[in-house]
Amino acid sequence: MATAVTDNPMLDLLAAAETTLRDVAIRRRGHRATRADRAAERLAMEALMTVADDLQACLGGDPSGADASFLEGVRRDFRRYELLHWRTAPEFLRTR
Repeated sequence: MATAVTDNPMLDLLAAAETTLRDVAIRRRGHRATRADRAAERLAMEALMTVADDLQACLGGDPSGADASFLEGVRRDFRRYELLHWRTAPEFLRTR
């Protein structure tokens, strides 16, 4: 079980997700990423999206306007990031 770093669970989740994404990125560069690494990467990105949802709720939860565009921007960036990694994954390149 993870040890809390701060009193804020959102910040702890962000720290854990950042560490996971950084570690997986290092292994990807060395072509040593496993399926478990990719699964951990997806979970970390889902955690970041959850934090973005919670942040929107803390900001007032306005489903329109600036809050919505901020959240959609975060989600769009994560989708691009995930799609980029999926398209460059070795198993995808081998099947083409």
